[in-house]
Amino acid sequence: MTQHGIDSAASTFPPGLRVFIHADGIEEMQEKAIFWRVHTTQLESGGYSGSNIQGIHTALMQLLLSVRSNSTKIEGLVPERTLVLALPISVESNVQNRGRRLAENAIIAYDHTEGLEFSFKGPLKIITVAVSVGEIERRARNLWGEAFEDRTSLGAIWLPDASARISAARKINAILFETMRDPFAIVSPRRCRELENAVLDTLLSSVLDRSRPEGTRVRQKIARKAEEYLRTCCHDPISLSDLCAAVGATRRTLHLGFVELYGVPPMHYLRAIRLQGAREDLINARGCDLRVTDVAVKWGFEHFGRFALAYREFFGAPPSADVGLRARLAIPSQ
Repeated sequence: MTQHGIDSAASTFPPGLRVFIHADGIEEMQEKAIFWRVHTTQLESGGYSGSNIQGIHTALMQLLLSVRSNSTKIEGLVPERTLVLALPISVESNVQNRGRRLAENAIIAYDHTEGLEFSFKGPLKIITVAVSVGEIERRARNLWGEAFEDRTSLGAIWLPDASARISAARKINAILFETMRDPFAIVSPRRCRELENAVLDTLLSSVLDRSRPEGTRVRQKIARKAEEYLRTCCHDPISLSDLCAAVGATRRTLHLGFVELYGVPPMHYLRAIRLQGAREDLINARGCDLRVTDVAVKWGFEHFGRFALAYREFFGAPPSADVGLRARLAIPSQ
């Protein structure tokens, strides 16, 4: 495990930390989980091999993928000021959550006032997100119009169906995989915030939405207000929760209004604004002073590889093809 010179005194999980644990025994796995006060019990015979934990820490969040090779019971305490959400990646995993089988459309949810207690049979891959209670409550109220704790019962929170849980788990697993491959992904505060936004928006937007949307006229008025906000703040890290708070609407109302007016959800619209802004800068470039990477960063794409891929998919050509295009084709400036 390595840390990038970041003071961790104010955080439950040291920000900027990358974690990779490989264990050949259950005792070794338990000892290396140094930020958790948990006890693990192997439930069936057989070697406990090929098990590992990998993940990252930001100032507000710990994101982990745990792979365990054998049936296990895990119990202990959730860290102070923290809420833990856990998503098995496969519906075939037989997980018991506090003495009840975890429903295929449920996510394990414990806060710091509760003890952690779940078990599983056979091998398991599970995504775990531990986040500041204050942060998750703030985002839940913005998105749903109600407290997170009002949506949990019996240590779980519900999604519309099993496919929603699988989809959320796989999206977050892909985010973690990309982050682990990038040595600079959790050094920049901006990129950490974008990572938090991506993970928490994916999780909270997957939860069964009980809010009642506003009427058509009101939600389209809200969508226009949100569109103006996105254009004004498009260079900043924006979460769906931030956007809901800015316009005073729930996620459901905002989503419906955007789809009705613009044909796409709000965060898809934001991505289009950023890509088109980047393309305008590249097309209008003169001389050799402008670098494509600088344009990408300006428009919120700090990972150049992902920017180049998104740009090619959106416009059908790499960003380099558009540099100085207006001057090369003698297109009059608009």
